[in-house]
Amino acid sequence: MPVQRHPTTSKTAFPPGGASASPMIHLSRGRTLYEGGSMKYAAFAALLFLTFAASADFNRTTSLIDIPKAEVLPHGVVKGGVSVSLSEDGPSREENFNLSLGLFDRVEVSLGVLSREAVEVNLVWKVLEEGRGPALAIGVWDITTEEYVSDPGFGSNAYSDELAYGTNRAREQFSGFCVLSKKIVPFASLHAGLGRGRFVGWGPRSKHFKVGDEPNSAVALFFGVDAELWPGFRLMGELDGRDVNVGMKYSMQWFEMGFAVTKLEHFMFDSPDYFTRFVVGGSVNLQAFKRVPAKPPVVEAPLAGSISGMVMDGESWEPIEASVNVLGTDMIAYSDVYDGSFSIEDLSPGLYVVEVAAIGYKVKTFSITVEPGKATVEDFFLSPVEPAKEEPKEKLVIDVRVYFETNRAEFTRESLQALELVARLLEQNPKARVEIRGYTDSVGSSEYNVILSRERAGAVKTYLVDVHGIDPGRLKAEGYGEANPIGDNGTREGRTRNRRVEFEVIE
Repeated sequence: MPVQRHPTTSKTAFPPGGASASPMIHLSRGRTLYEGGSMKYAAFAALLFLTFAASADFNRTTSLIDIPKAEVLPHGVVKGGVSVSLSEDGPSREENFNLSLGLFDRVEVSLGVLSREAVEVNLVWKVLEEGRGPALAIGVWDITTEEYVSDPGFGSNAYSDELAYGTNRAREQFSGFCVLSKKIVPFASLHAGLGRGRFVGWGPRSKHFKVGDEPNSAVALFFGVDAELWPGFRLMGELDGRDVNVGMKYSMQWFEMGFAVTKLEHFMFDSPDYFTRFVVGGSVNLQAFKRVPAKPPVVEAPLAGSISGMVMDGESWEPIEASVNVLGTDMIAYSDVYDGSFSIEDLSPGLYVVEVAAIGYKVKTFSITVEPGKATVEDFFLSPVEPAKEEPKEKLVIDVRVYFETNRAEFTRESLQALELVARLLEQNPKARVEIRGYTDSVGSSEYNVILSRERAGAVKTYLVDVHGIDPGRLKAEGYGEANPIGDNGTREGRTRNRRVEFEVIE
């Protein structure tokens, strides 16, 4: 049978393979601090010249325009921003600064200086990565000792539409939120969440987006969408308890510029006392100027090899229809139902671990060495799953494994056949209850590995429930971290085998 390839799950071969009064114009600039050359200073100086009509929107690094997204800066990345605004609404001039730091690809901490006299701290924690479900983040903005916080500063330094709330103005101090972000189509993402403080409005329309009658305990809904219509060009729209904002951004290799219209509700509903604000923004990403090391010398790749053979019943020598999966690669073949033959080609030379699985048989793994330009012939003999000696009609054995990539809770595409087998067995045994046991290799702390293994077991449970309609009450997902290894964690082969989920019939 021909080999099937899954390019979206390509892996390295094992182990070789190598957001007012009159309209205003505003520009803010942000920068990521990396090593670079002279061009970055010229770009930085040009942006500095343009910032004399700037505002604080686009200032936070992981916001859409003025609402949060479930994103944080990568670990170790520092991004700074400065903004200056001129407006007839509130203070005549506003100068804001922001400095953010990403930690562990999960946490972002930022320091904001509002109008050079008010200091705040912002914190975002990315709880879940986006997978089959949305990404989830929680956070707190405007961490400060002052109760009322606005882009122009503290207390009465705010825009007139915010001051018009009077005693209904919620304390923006400690504006907590939670937000979900999910890619709904390949080029567009949706963001939705709940927040208190700065997200709660009491205007004639925005009051309908809140829950609660006491300003400081009320929460409000916010949501937004951004779409990349063509490479580098994005449209954005958002709504929270105070503002309706739309905008666009265009990103080049090292420069990003944006335009937005904020407080758009004043235009749509013809508010006589408040006006729409216009926002122009720009940023320089100096990561593009990071020095690129010299290209290594081109080494001619060795000749590829192949694995072929047959899969047969270990007792009767009859051919078996089975999957032959080369672990650590995107290579998987299926043996012919009539003669048991299979073939996997274009394998780089080296040592591989091959897993052979068939319905009704025990899963087996084999170590095979592929030599350059040679065809390795190997026949595999599988043992039937023996029925339990006690209660043979009710005892169920699910001797299959689901494998995962390093540091991820999304199973590999090659494991889908194993999951289909598990679903079929559960459908055939409607009274059976199964514990889904998640494991990891030994890389990382024990505490983290327990969490990761629990997420892996949960991902398998979600698949069986959502795709095959298995009763969730029949499934128990547990994580055991790096316990019970089946391979040597000192080798890549062993770690590949240890990143798995197993099934244990408990009733």
